[in-house]
Amino acid sequence: MSRKTRRKKKRSRKSATPHPLANPLAGERTLRDLQKLIESQDFKSIDEINAYMAQLTEPDSIPHFEPQTDQERAQELVFDAWEVGGSEAVRLARMALKIDPNCADAYVLLAEIDARDIIEMRDLYRKGVEAGERTLGKAFLEENEGHFWLMTETRPYMRARMGLAETQWALGHHDEAIAHAQSMLQLNPGDNQGVRYLLAHWLFRERRFEELEALLNENKNDARPDMGYTRALYAFFKGGDTRQSRKWLKEAIRRNKHVPDFLLLRRRPQQIEGEYLLLGGEDEAASYLLMGRIDWEMVPGALEWLAQMTKR
Repeated sequence: MSRKTRRKKKRSRKSATPHPLANPLAGERTLRDLQKLIESQDFKSIDEINAYMAQLTEPDSIPHFEPQTDQERAQELVFDAWEVGGSEAVRLARMALKIDPNCADAYVLLAEIDARDIIEMRDLYRKGVEAGERTLGKAFLEENEGHFWLMTETRPYMRARMGLAETQWALGHHDEAIAHAQSMLQLNPGDNQGVRYLLAHWLFRERRFEELEALLNENKNDARPDMGYTRALYAFFKGGDTRQSRKWLKEAIRRNKHVPDFLLLRRRPQQIEGEYLLLGGEDEAASYLLMGRIDWEMVPGALEWLAQMTKR
């Protein structure tokens, strides 16, 4: 569970005034409308679809399709809920569950802004996962492994499972959290949610090094600090100050030079703003610090080595 999530929850309890949420469904309603629009046409090929989509240059050119089923009506209420925030969002989420008890995104929203504690949060995420499994069905889950997230109907399930993994880790159920993360990467190797970054930290802390090495090798060209600095730290953990550990540290610094200053408390990061991180930027380094500092503190001499390697 991220600090950002906890801050959001705290603010929602302090004020009765609705506030906008960091919307994880931003743009998804339009995407679903586009999918409905394409399905309503009699296209004969991918080229025809691409040519048609090229004409849709503005979001307003995509007509909004009114929901036809209970599942669609419930999802529409959740779209509205994320936009309004506050107690109204909670009311809409509960209304969505009355319409469709298998509305996974409604459980995700309630976990984010209405759970009283982390136990209730975990349980709501779990209900979301179970609801998603019932909606999609076992056959769908098996047949479409490897293509999740690209299929918009899988996203509520994946959001709920991400939340369940994070809360299970926070509660000390580390093996279950790791199992969820690894399964999610099988379902969606493209990893639009950034599960691999959490998993790298979790595997390192649990000393599951064979799995960590496999993950790092699969993502050797990934520029994010969660991979680069974890690789350097792991090399130092295995062999200390070696040519290999220096090589990986140098490469990590090349990709984001701000991380060492934050890890060594030479500078304090600014509060992360917005939903997207700039590659190589200070916000990306600050995001890494939330998890990475614990990893470096776990390895005797690692921070001293980092300080020595980055002396000014």
